[in-house]
Amino acid sequence: MAGKIIAVCGNAGSGKSTICASLAATFSEQNKIVIVYGTRIDYPSIQSFFNELVPEERSIKKLYEDISLNTNIQIKDYLVQYRNTNIFLLTLPDSADVLTLAESKILPDKQQCKNIILALQNVCDYLLIDCDTDISNHVSAWGQNYADIIIHLTKPTQQGLRFENAYQRYFEHIWRGQVINVANADKNYIGIKDFTKALNKKLSFDVVISYDEQVELSENTGIPAIENYHRMKILGSNFKSEFMELVKIIERSDVQYLNKENIDERGDLEDE
Repeated sequence: MAGKIIAVCGNAGSGKSTICASLAATFSEQNKIVIVYGTRIDYPSIQSFFNELVPEERSIKKLYEDISLNTNIQIKDYLVQYRNTNIFLLTLPDSADVLTLAESKILPDKQQCKNIILALQNVCDYLLIDCDTDISNHVSAWGQNYADIIIHLTKPTQQGLRFENAYQRYFEHIWRGQVINVANADKNYIGIKDFTKALNKKLSFDVVISYDEQVELSENTGIPAIENYHRMKILGSNFKSEFMELVKIIERSDVQYLNKENIDERGDLEDE
């Protein structure tokens, strides 16, 4: 099995975890095995969208510690299953605080990041990487570098504008896969036309997702947003149809899956 790697990137609050959770729920309904890799190392985040508790012994904390000790690992031992579905989480434990992974000696290096990505890819149909905005997070950066598809989430707000202008050169440097540009509106939406006009570099959106208050509730309910829409049959919202446009683009993608033979052919990040 060589799953498709999808990196979900964007500024803080752009909806990365919401989209990851909803993609996972959608692909799981298609009987696909999905891994959601929460790469941030400051506090536990992605499990809130699934209402799952992640213990230390099945988390990236334990994985990174074992790798730093050159321990032979089985990647499945670090995954937490979401209910009885085909969705598995790899993220910080719920017991983590901001100092949990402060020791740089136990964080994965380039080769270890690559090995983790390959190991995860080989046990799933879709590997969804919930990326960090911190460019010093090498796990997130290498995930973006090796992704088949990058979902570039943008908040068309003043904060989103400043983020996009600041990160443009960084993204251009590390992204190698197909990029799907998604505008994800919120309450501070300034309009696509005004937003794109103010960008330093031209950007066109493949999908525009309207603001919906119900989506904001998904984190508190612990149920992926798209699951809420399926269960509650919510009317008067465009979220479901607009989100499914994103799914269709992914499904139409002809991007080749990475494997052990061709992963090194990708343009790598420069060693630091």
